[in-house]
Amino acid sequence: MIKRYIEKFKRDNRGSAIVVVMVAMAFIVILGSILLYLSLVNIQMKNLDRSGKANFYDAESVMNEVRADVQGVVSDAINQAYTDVLNQYNDYDDDDARETDFKKRFFEQLYTMPLDKEAKKGGTLFVADGSGYYPDQLAALIGDVQDAKVILTGSGNVFHAGDASYIKLVNVSVRYIDQKGFETAVSSDIRIEAPTLESVSATVTQSSMPNFTIIAQGDLAGASFSAGVTGSAYAGTVTVSGTGYQLAVSNSANFVCAGDVTAETGTVLSFSDDTALWAKGIILKNGSGFTMGGDAYIKNDLNLLGEGAAAVLGGRYFGYGNSSTDPDGSSSIIVNGLRTELDMSAIDTLVLAGRSFVDYGTQTENGSYVLMGQSVAVKSDQLAYLLPENCLSGVTNPYPYLEDYDSDPGNSVLQSLVLLDEEVVAGKTLADYGIAAEDILCMREIVGSEENGTRLIYFCMQFPTAENANAYFADYFTEHAEDIQKYLNIYCAEGYALDDDLSLGSAGGVYDTADDETGAFDLIGATGVPPTTLEAISDSFSNLCVTLSRADDGGDSGAATPYAYYVDDIQLKALGGSELYYHDGVVKAVASSGDYTVGSGTPDTVHVVIAAGNVTVSREFTGLIIAGGNVILKADVTADRAAVADALQALEYEVSENWYAYRFLNPEHIAPVNSSMDQSGDYGWNMNALVTYENWAKNAQ
Repeated sequence: MIKRYIEKFKRDNRGSAIVVVMVAMAFIVILGSILLYLSLVNIQMKNLDRSGKANFYDAESVMNEVRADVQGVVSDAINQAYTDVLNQYNDYDDDDARETDFKKRFFEQLYTMPLDKEAKKGGTLFVADGSGYYPDQLAALIGDVQDAKVILTGSGNVFHAGDASYIKLVNVSVRYIDQKGFETAVSSDIRIEAPTLESVSATVTQSSMPNFTIIAQGDLAGASFSAGVTGSAYAGTVTVSGTGYQLAVSNSANFVCAGDVTAETGTVLSFSDDTALWAKGIILKNGSGFTMGGDAYIKNDLNLLGEGAAAVLGGRYFGYGNSSTDPDGSSSIIVNGLRTELDMSAIDTLVLAGRSFVDYGTQTENGSYVLMGQSVAVKSDQLAYLLPENCLSGVTNPYPYLEDYDSDPGNSVLQSLVLLDEEVVAGKTLADYGIAAEDILCMREIVGSEENGTRLIYFCMQFPTAENANAYFADYFTEHAEDIQKYLNIYCAEGYALDDDLSLGSAGGVYDTADDETGAFDLIGATGVPPTTLEAISDSFSNLCVTLSRADDGGDSGAATPYAYYVDDIQLKALGGSELYYHDGVVKAVASSGDYTVGSGTPDTVHVVIAAGNVTVSREFTGLIIAGGNVILKADVTADRAAVADALQALEYEVSENWYAYRFLNPEHIAPVNSSMDQSGDYGWNMNALVTYENWAKNAQ
């Protein structure tokens, strides 16, 4: 029975389809669930990856912000170092010295440069000596990050390249944790390359002008007013007039006068100990005064011309003119006035490369000047160079003649009257001093009118060598000491002082050193004298009188003055009046085709004045005045390079794409300072190239 049911069950397959369907459905459900789960996981992974990438990018953006902050400090350091080098650009020996100093100044500024925002530890990124950096300073500069936490850390160490070409902030690390808990850490060294001047050397060589406060093609005049000049200045001549008034110069790296600096009756010229004076000569008239505390480079003479004139010299005095034929190029100190004062007791170094000349007037046959033996001379000293009458046969010295010029005996006849073997001084003859008959100059002078004046001929000794002249000078002043003292009492009533410890170099003697070895001297060998030569000083003066730079001679510009070198005079005169120029909505500069007065009508924001004519300064002024004529000072003026550079931007205009120029200025000699700082150009500094990442890592352990 049971067997029969089993057989029957085997033959009956009803319901199997349902089982198959249920099994298949179960499989499909399981497979669908798996697929759905995998899709969910994939979505979750993509979301996780997307969030991770976003978190990484956020962390990277914070690191880039840190880098940008570092770039800001680097940019500020470059700007300051660049300005410092510009201020003395042409004083460097060569490009290598300039480049080395620029990099040195860059790192000095970098280590002490304050950050843009307030931070800790004094507000600087670096330890003052550059031995480390402050990570928390960088952290303080990070801007606000919404719904996230940023942690900046660092080793604080700075790696210095052995050749000083770069430094690295070691292991700056940023951890970024967002509101969902995603966290990414990025770390890197930040490398800072030392900038170079190579890309901007073409424009920085034109940088001397903004350092000056006055450039006057004509006269710099202090007329009936006391005034001060703080900073460098240039003028064709300098004149102070008006009894009781003075011109005081201070903090002037180069106060340059192409001609003479003159103190008229009763006025005072003073130059502080932080000033360098460059001038052709100095003339002091009746009752005037001259005080020098710094360095004076004088091509010709310091001439105490007037009665009661006084000169007080301190610091270092370099009379570098050494011509033996041109009195304008031979440096000495001349006392021509009565009751004068010449005080050199406070001077450190006195160099007089030239000697004094006697001027016997213009009505002469062979010139009017006779070279004397000494470098410091009193008016009466010229008597020493007149040939004694015992050395002449039958005529006096001077020798008057009333005949017409046609009957002038002539030099050869007059020289035949010279007795070479007669004693001239100290038991010595003319021959003992190397003088031959043809060395006697016969100088002609008319006393009185041309028609009715007396014709005089002076017999003057001319020595073949400086040694001969100095030997005669010493002998004469030893033998005639009482007479010389008498004249000194008249001409130098207030005293003649020379410090015993003075470092002295002179072509001719001075009274206190009459027994010393004189003659030709080596300027480099004089104690306290800078390592230079007479020729180098002369070249520096010539260059300053054109480019305002000691090292730049102006090339083939053909300009004779700084005004001609820097100013486009044709463009300026075409202006047809005065015009104000603005930068960022503020008036900064004034240009005039004629005269201009800096007065109450001139805005205080004006720091550059350019005029083709005269400029009168009737109120205090800070900045640069350029005049094609005279500058008349009735108030103080002060140099300010930064203010001038800013004001010059008011004159800036675009000539063509990425090329700028200043109105009224020669673009070949003064280019816009800011154009060389343009980050987008090919000639500036690229911050992205100077500040880079090195050893970048993500989530490094």
